[in-house]
Parts: sequence; structure tokens; C-alpha cells
Amino acid sequence: MNRFVLLLPFLPLAAAQTLPAPHFHHLHLNSTNPDKAIDFYTRQFPSTAKTVVAGLPALKSGAVYLLFTRVKSPPPTGPQSPIWHFGWHVTDVRKNLESYRRSSEVKLLPMYTSPDQARPDAFISSDTWPGLGGVLGLTREQIAEAKAKGSQPQGGPGFAYMQGPDGAIIEYQGNFPAERFNHVHMYQEDPYCAGLWYRNHLGAAGDVPRGEGDCKAERSAFSWPALVAEGTRRAPRVNMNFDATQFQYGGTWSSCTFKLTANGAVTAPAAASYDGRFMGNDRIELRPTSGSGLPVLTLQRQGVGTRQTGC
Repeated sequence: MNRFVLLLPFLPLAAAQTLPAPHFHHLHLNSTNPDKAIDFYTRQFPSTAKTVVAGLPALKSGAVYLLFTRVKSPPPTGPQSPIWHFGWHVTDVRKNLESYRRSSEVKLLPMYTSPDQARPDAFISSDTWPGLGGVLGLTREQIAEAKAKGSQPQGGPGFAYMQGPDGAIIEYQGNFPAERFNHVHMYQEDPYCAGLWYRNHLGAAGDVPRGEGDCKAERSAFSWPALVAEGTRRAPRVNMNFDATQFQYGGTWSSCTFKLTANGAVTAPAAASYDGRFMGNDRIELRPTSGSGLPVLTLQRQGVGTRQTGC
């Protein structure tokens, strides 16, 4: 019997606590022209709206805000800060890409797909070789093997980037049931240690594979696709979720089929049915096949287990 945690992104926490659970409220940006920046975001992501929060010009995206402070000169993009980029889920990433191609105000950021590439040319991650084992890229050796085997890009959904106002890097990723602000991607010297800090001090949900005593981990080899020619180190990394209700489920699988049994009633909005797929050996993504605007759910396996790979 395997144990799972069910994560429902950006839904209210329903748990008795001394203090209310922290809520991801806003990302605060500097801008030389906040009104112009907000107008840019509302045009690229139509589900957003212009508003004011605590006297500051703001962009509303569901329950999350981007707040803006006016500065006289463009905010520096270097030296490197903890924030790498932030991003949205979109319903059709390729439709968004075509719309952005036609826009004179959008600067697309293509990705390098191999270490020997002179210029980046992949605008969506699925336009290059697919990753292995749930990792979103291939190392130099894996790329050579993919070429030797004649592997081809899968096309379809994936992640992509654009440059936003004031030098911000924006990711848009699809395809998902509804457009929404999805994440802030941060750099950390020791991601596992950082994940533990966010979990212990701010109540973030996430599966951190190590404890306080051994949270420092060796970095992986560079892999591609990547925004820079040298590639991206994709491990170690952790995904920490705020505003996510967690439920314990019992689960079993045989080959690539899994069955779930809820231990208690699920009170958050849920679809009547879902399509599920494994995202690596320990994570299952559930996409609603009924209802409208419902979130994609994530099942994260807790503990040790094995299954057949290649699903």
C-alpha cells in the first residue's frame, strides 16, 4: 500500500489552527511605469485585471496580486537575485505563442536545445527532445543518445518564456483548464534546505526528500532546453505550494494503472472525473475531464515504493 498527498493548488486551507494558514498574497515588483506594465499583463493574460492594493497599483490574477512600486530608473536585472521568473498557466500554449508572435510589444525568449547550439530556436519546450524520468530536460549525454535513436519532439503542450516589462522573465505553460497565476521560480543555494524553511515557518506544502541534517545536495549536470547556452541545473529542486489543501489517500498500482481510496471527505471543489498520468516515479497529475475552470490536481507519493517506468 502506497500513501499519497493530494495537492489542490490555490484553494483555501480548511484546518483548525492557532493562526490562519499563510496565503500567497502577492509578488512585489519595481517598475518605471506601473500603469503601462499592468496594461501589458492584462493584454497578455486576459483573466487578469487592474486594481489597487494598499494604495499601490496592482494586477489581480485570481486570489494573487502583482504589486508595483514606481522607480525612477529601470530596476537592475543583475547581479542574480533569488527570483528567477514567475509564470502563468494558460489553456493553449501554442495559441498564446501565435498571439504573442503577432504582438509588437512581446519579446519572446527562445530556448537552447543542446550545448552545441549557436542560437536558441525552441519557443516551446515540447519542440525539442522530451525529458526522462519526470525531469524537464536532457543532459549532454542524453541528447547524444536521443539523436542516435532518432528521437523526435512530441510537440503539443509545454512551457515557454517571454520578457515582460522592466526586464522581468515570464513563463507561460499549458495546456491547463483555466488561465491563472501559477508560480514564482526562485534560485537557492540549497533548495531542500529552503523548502524545509518554507514548510516549517510558513506552512508551505511540498515533499522535501531530506531532513534538516542532510538537506544540502550535490547539483545535477546541466541540461536543456534552457534560456542560456550553458544549460540549466534542474536538481536538486522542490515545489512548495501555498493555499493547497492536503488529503491523505490510500493508493495501489499495477503497471501503469493506479487506484485511490479517500480517507475522509474532500470538501474543496473537485471534478466528477479526471485523467491521470505519472510525472516521474513519485508524482501523478490529475486533469479534470468534467466541469469548468477546475484546477489540475497533484498526487505526491509519500514513502518508498516502486512501479513500472515508461508509462
